[in-house]
Amino acid sequence: MMIKSINEKRGQVTIFIILAIIVVATIVGYFLLRSNPVSEINPQENPQAFIEKCLKYNVEKSSEKVFSLGGALNAENYLLFNKTNVRFLCHTVQNNVLCKIEDPVMKKTMEDSIREDSLGKIMACFNDLKKSFENYEYVDESLNYTVEILPQTIKATALKKITISKDDQSQQFNSFISEEYSPAYNFILITNGIIRDELDCECGVSSCTSDITLLAQTNLGFRLGLDITPRMERVYSIQDRMTNQEFKFAVRNCFMA
Repeated sequence: MMIKSINEKRGQVTIFIILAIIVVATIVGYFLLRSNPVSEINPQENPQAFIEKCLKYNVEKSSEKVFSLGGALNAENYLLFNKTNVRFLCHTVQNNVLCKIEDPVMKKTMEDSIREDSLGKIMACFNDLKKSFENYEYVDESLNYTVEILPQTIKATALKKITISKDDQSQQFNSFISEEYSPAYNFILITNGIIRDELDCECGVSSCTSDITLLAQTNLGFRLGLDITPRMERVYSIQDRMTNQEFKFAVRNCFMA
């Protein structure tokens, strides 16, 4: 009985060790694939999926970058906050004066910024695709690349005619599309609500700071935050609970001298 008990314990330990190895291998594999997600698709086997995976990954990464900067890559008016240039979306240089909206077409600015940041990486993926068919006849035309923010998604469309031929057989591609969930549209809606609160006050009489606690009650899928700098600028943050993506912007409004 003693020998059987020892063998059972040894068997249990062995099982736990095997499970631990599997878990570690799974985690390592996940991060390896996440760091280079396009490499898991063979471009020769599926050119369409290869490019669309590239679109998805790089648009997501560029979106995160643009969100952290306040919706624009190269904002002229920004606040240096926690070593990051956060864009002012409502600003005044005067004291005791309501701020002015900096970007009335924020959706288009954000779309253009995401496109600009991701374009080089998308072109690199097309170059990788071409290299993988270096032993084929490969004819391609110019790229027309757009990014569109929709109510629940970001849609990236790469229009590019490609013809790949070998041994009297050919395949042709014209468009590559990725449409994935994104909080971008809601970031814009919530931001507009915060700025409306900032402007809907009597400067010098009441606080113009948006009531983010109240606003959060109608936007349960998001965490809302507020930081106030020593100079009384306000930095608002909106974090999507599903993806943890975060949008930040700054306001200098009704500054009391």
